[in-house]
Amino acid sequence: MAIWTGLSYLSITQSMPKTLQSMIDQNIPGNQLKVSFVKVPLLAAIPLVGPAKTEGYFMIERKGGGQIAGNCALEAIDFELREAANDKMTVWIAGNGIQKLAQCALL
Repeated sequence: MAIWTGLSYLSITQSMPKTLQSMIDQNIPGNQLKVSFVKVPLLAAIPLVGPAKTEGYFMIERKGGGQIAGNCALEAIDFELREAANDKMTVWIAGNGIQKLAQCALL
């Protein structure tokens, strides 16, 4: 089980930046933000033991590599991973997270 959990965690952490980036691009017209760091709890990868819903966070930067002004450079955006059908996980960014991202995109 430890090997399976390790592989599952690796898979989640490798796919999560792309998934979050896609969500941001779809929800913010002309988006110039990119996901720079993602923290996924290990519990998300433990089958039958981990919770049905777990939380993580991610950090953002400009797509061109430049700094974001104000608190946005240090702001962590929360997301949730939830169990779905067929042993899949869904990702959810709360409304206030999308609002933070939209505000940061304007800076």
